[in-house]
Amino acid sequence: MAPKLQTQLSFRNLMNSAHFNRRKAIHADFTFTVRSEPIPGELRPEWRITLILLMISKCGWGGSMSLKKSHLVCSAASSAESRELLLRMLNGDRHLDDIPLRIDPSLNRAIDYAIAEKLVAAEVRSNTFVLKLLPKGIEIVSRLQSETECMSKEKEFAELLRGKVPNDKVEEILNWETNL
Repeated sequence: MAPKLQTQLSFRNLMNSAHFNRRKAIHADFTFTVRSEPIPGELRPEWRITLILLMISKCGWGGSMSLKKSHLVCSAASSAESRELLLRMLNGDRHLDDIPLRIDPSLNRAIDYAIAEKLVAAEVRSNTFVLKLLPKGIEIVSRLQSETECMSKEKEFAELLRGKVPNDKVEEILNWETNL
């Protein structure tokens, strides 16, 4: 095992060396191919940041929302099937094969961007990570609300969730504390 570790360290040192020409080591040119399909909207950071802001304003309490709730409602907003699933579960109709939440690292990254852009602030309240809308985020949400075509399905879903997702219900769903 020691010789392999030594080889890896030597290779790493070689790669980090100022005298090492990576292009010559690869012995090939790179080519990039333009694809006909663009990246879907729900995979773009801009869409996720805007979705977070919208959900905090509509589903949060006093312009703030827990991280758990933001993952629950934002993952549900990603498709028609997941929206229907969350609404059904909130109404008490739950099945053993229901998976209501997908912890998505890209949502965490979008939250990091929103914090860096001063759209939201992150706080810890009673052992819970909470996101709070800041004035710049509120302004973006109000501009989003004035646009009728932009994120219409997400806005409709947020309105359906308004007042129906208290933190105890989020904990119940995430902890499978329900009678099936």
